[in-house]
Amino acid sequence: MLLLRRPLCSPSPHFRHCRAFSHSIGLANVHHVKFKRPWVRRFATTCLLYGAAFYIWTSLLSLQFDGDIEIDSPEDTTANKNVSQRGVDGTVEEDFMFIPLGWPRMRPGELYAPSDIEWQEFVKTAGDKQRLKSLRDELSAIVWRKASESVQLRRLLGSPLTLTESWLVHRFPYRAPPHYEQSGLEISDTHVSWVSKPIAPDQGDRIRKVLLPLAVALATSDAFKVLWNKQLQRLKEFLHVEGPRYSDNSIMFMTKTAKQQNTENSTEKDMPSLSDHEVLTSNSLKEGLPHNESPSRPHPSLVISILQRLPFPSFAPGSDLHQASMAFKWRLRQSWSRYRPTPKRGVFYITGPVGLKGPRGYCRIEVSGEYDPATRSWTAVSMQLKDFNLYTQKPLGRRRDV
Repeated sequence: MLLLRRPLCSPSPHFRHCRAFSHSIGLANVHHVKFKRPWVRRFATTCLLYGAAFYIWTSLLSLQFDGDIEIDSPEDTTANKNVSQRGVDGTVEEDFMFIPLGWPRMRPGELYAPSDIEWQEFVKTAGDKQRLKSLRDELSAIVWRKASESVQLRRLLGSPLTLTESWLVHRFPYRAPPHYEQSGLEISDTHVSWVSKPIAPDQGDRIRKVLLPLAVALATSDAFKVLWNKQLQRLKEFLHVEGPRYSDNSIMFMTKTAKQQNTENSTEKDMPSLSDHEVLTSNSLKEGLPHNESPSRPHPSLVISILQRLPFPSFAPGSDLHQASMAFKWRLRQSWSRYRPTPKRGVFYITGPVGLKGPRGYCRIEVSGEYDPATRSWTAVSMQLKDFNLYTQKPLGRRRDV
């Protein structure tokens, strides 16, 4: 019995991860063991973190679209539902649900046919010479107004600027503009199918802007550079290290530009340089309307309401975060102003150079206007400085001794 119980009471385990220490003279052999987490747990944690980040991101982005959502009355909703359920001949149509699951894809537009309403409008507009002349004059006035607001042009050419001549021509496209299509599941009472449906151009642009946030990434990079340079400057001053100092002139320019944009109630009205390609949408071409801010109330989303109650750092003027936010807003507005939205169906174009002159010189601006005859408004206007010349030029090189 004692011989059988002795192995059970042995203090040394039978399985070891490393060899036992040797009592002989010499170094001991030690094997390091690294415990790895199961890949299932790591995958679940990664999915959870990315899912939470994506949910917070989409919830924050939905705030800017809350004002555009119109809540229909129950009577209108019931009436629209009854109309949609009945076809032209009075029969009840099959109700279905579309679940978008694919990426919005850009498809080329189809050629206009003689029976299309858009082509008939083109023919009608081409025959009205007086209307085309008024549209060219209106586009020239837009160019003059935007050029007069440019600080750089007024500094180079002087003020006031006047129109000299314009060489604008109209162009009617043979093909409709490209449109977005999104794939997904169409579920009804009888079948489930994979279909592709067209979506509105503005909705497709919003989705691509959210899923490909290049402008946000560039703006975040600029804000991070501002914070990094400010902290690096403080560290050099603390260590008494001599070196190039960080200038706040660019930050002051961004702050001034952002304040001007906020007072003018325009999201894409800034025109820092006509040498850069700039696109003005219909929002910036219209007069600014007074914006009525709604009183603060708790958001229905739990995550956003919690974020609204969190104590945020100070963004007072002069602070580092205020300067970083100004750099973020300035780059974001610049990136969005250069982004050309997808044109609507039925638009035509008026392009050409427009001449301007001032007390110090003259210039030409290449302009391309996109006009929608259905709404009788300009949907987009892009301008680019083509050339300029001064009346009195001075040499920029140093004087050479003969």
